Amino acid sequence: MSRLLLLLPLLFACQSDEGGKKGKGKDTVEVTGDDDDDIIGDDDDDDDIPSEPLPACDLLTNTDAETGDTSGWTVEVGEWLVKSGTDPVPWEGAYQFFTGQADSSVAYQDIDLRPWLGEIADGDATAHLEVQFRDSNGDDEGFFGLTALDADGEELETVLLGPLTDAAWRLHRAHLTLPTDTVTLRARLGAQRTRGDDNDGYFDGISLCIDELPPPTATDIRFGPWLNWVTPDAISVLWETAGSTLGSVEWSEDFAFDNIETEAASGDHHEVRITGLEPDTVYAYRVKSDDEIGEIYSFRTAPDVSVPFEFAVWGDNQDGPDIFADVVDRIEAAQPDFAVSVGDIVQTGTENNYRNELLDPLLDLTLEVPFLVAAGNHERLFDGDASLFERHLAQPGDEHCFSWIYGGAFFLFIDTELSVVSGPQMTCIEDALQSPEFAASDVQIALFHYPPRIEFWAFYFYGDDLVYDGDDEIRNLLEPAFDTAGVDLVLNGHNHLYAHTPAGTYSNVTWVTTGGGGGAIDTAFWVTGDWDGITTTLHEHHFLRVSVDGKDIDVAAIGRDGTELHQFSITGD
Repeated sequence: MSRLLLLLPLLFACQSDEGGKKGKGKDTVEVTGDDDDDIIGDDDDDDDIPSEPLPACDLLTNTDAETGDTSGWTVEVGEWLVKSGTDPVPWEGAYQFFTGQADSSVAYQDIDLRPWLGEIADGDATAHLEVQFRDSNGDDEGFFGLTALDADGEELETVLLGPLTDAAWRLHRAHLTLPTDTVTLRARLGAQRTRGDDNDGYFDGISLCIDELPPPTATDIRFGPWLNWVTPDAISVLWETAGSTLGSVEWSEDFAFDNIETEAASGDHHEVRITGLEPDTVYAYRVKSDDEIGEIYSFRTAPDVSVPFEFAVWGDNQDGPDIFADVVDRIEAAQPDFAVSVGDIVQTGTENNYRNELLDPLLDLTLEVPFLVAAGNHERLFDGDASLFERHLAQPGDEHCFSWIYGGAFFLFIDTELSVVSGPQMTCIEDALQSPEFAASDVQIALFHYPPRIEFWAFYFYGDDLVYDGDDEIRNLLEPAFDTAGVDLVLNGHNHLYAHTPAGTYSNVTWVTTGGGGGAIDTAFWVTGDWDGITTTLHEHHFLRVSVDGKDIDVAAIGRDGTELHQFSITGD
C-alpha cells in the first residue's frame, strides 16, 4: 500500500503549464468557449450541444508501439521507451512499451471529448481502458487509470488500478463513468521499480472506448461458466468475474438448488469442484458471485459402468477463433457427452488468448458439456510454466499427464512439451499403462499433441533437406509402449490437417492427427515426409465425432460445414 501511495501523486497529479495553471499538460486540449465553439458555460440547454453518437473507440494513438517510437504519448515522469525482441516477446506485433530504468515512469495521452459532449452531459457515458501488462519477473509494479478533466483542466474524477505484478501478459481493464462536465479524458500508464536495476513494466495492446454501458460490478460474469473434468460423482465449474468476489456453485436435480459449494477465498477467477453426485445423472446448476446469482444450466455426470457414449475431439484452434466458432457449432449439433482437445488451444498463451481464442468460441457448448485438454506447444510461447493453462482449466493430477475413465473407456492425456523419456511424466505414462484400470477397460485411448509422423508441414524445408517429419521420441518410445500395452487409438494434433494411420501398418495402434480446429491449414504444397502408412490425408478444418460402444470405436471427421469427410471403425482388444 505504501508503494501505491508513493506513485499515486505521480500518476494522477495534474501537471502545471508555464503560467502555473493546474491541469494544462503538454497535450491537454483547452476549451475556451470562443465564438466558434461556445459550448461550456453558455445558456443553451443540453439538447443544443452538438454531439456525435456513442460508442466511440480507437481513441488513443500508437497503442501497440508499432510505429517503433513513442509518438502520441507524453512522458510525465521517468522513461517511456519502445522495445522489440524476445526478452520478453511483445504481446502483439514487433514492439512493446517499456518503462525503463527510472524509479518510476508514467506516460499519458489526453483525449478531446468535445465531439461527444451532448452524450456525456446526459450522464450515461463510461470510458473503458484496456491494457496488456507484464513484468519480466513479477517483482516490479505497474499501474494504469483514467482521469476526467473539465474545461479548465481541473480534475473531476479518477480511477486507478494497481499494483500489477503479472509475470506473463495479462489483460486488465479500468472503467470510469464520466462526470457530466467532462471535456478531456486522460489515460495514464506507469510502473515503478521495487527491486533490481530495471523498472520492468511492459505495456502493449492498449485500447480506449467510450460507450453508454455502465461500469461492470465485481460480481458481473466476464466469462463462463465452463465445465471441466466430469466423473461419476464430481465435476469442476469455472468462471471469471469483473472483480474480486467469493464464488459458489448451487446445484440440484429438481431446481431446488439445495446444495452449495463455496470457494475458500475471493478472486476474479473461480474454480469450484462439486462432489457427492450420482453417476449418469442430470443436475441443474448456477454460479454465485457474492450475492449475485447466475443463469441456470445443466450437466450430466459420467456413468460408472460401461455404456455407449459419444465425444468430440478437436486440435489446433489457435489463432482462428472465427473458424473455431463454426467448428464448435458443429460439435454442439453432434450433442457429445464431452469434448477433448489435443492441444494448441491458444496462439501464444496469454490471458487474452484464453478468452478470445478458446473460451469465447467454446462458451455455448461448455456451459453444459465438460472438456479436457492435452497441452500443446503454443500454450507455452508466452507462458513458459503453463500457469495460465492451469489457471483456465481444472484437470486431474498435475493437469499435464493424467488418466481418466468414462463409461468403460480409459483415456491417457500426455503433455509432449514435457519429457516422455525420463522424469515424472515417463513415470505417469508407465503407471497408467500398467494400471488395473487400464487392463479392465473396454478400450484404451491416448491423447497428446505431437504426432509420430507428418507428411505435410508448411515451411519446414531448408533447401533440399527435410527438417521435420514427425516426433522421433513418439515413434521410438511411445509407439512401442502403446503397442505392447494394447492402446487402441491415439489422437494427436500439431499438423494442421486430418491424417489417418490404421492399425497394422507401423503397429497395432490406430493413429489420427486432428489439427483442423481453426488454425491455418497445412496444405499439400509443402511435402515434408513420405509415410506410406498414412492412408488418408485431408487438408480441411474439422473435428472428430467418436462413438464408443463396448469394444467398438467409430470415428468420423466432420468438416466446418457439417460434411462427413472420412470415417473408420476399430474394435478394441
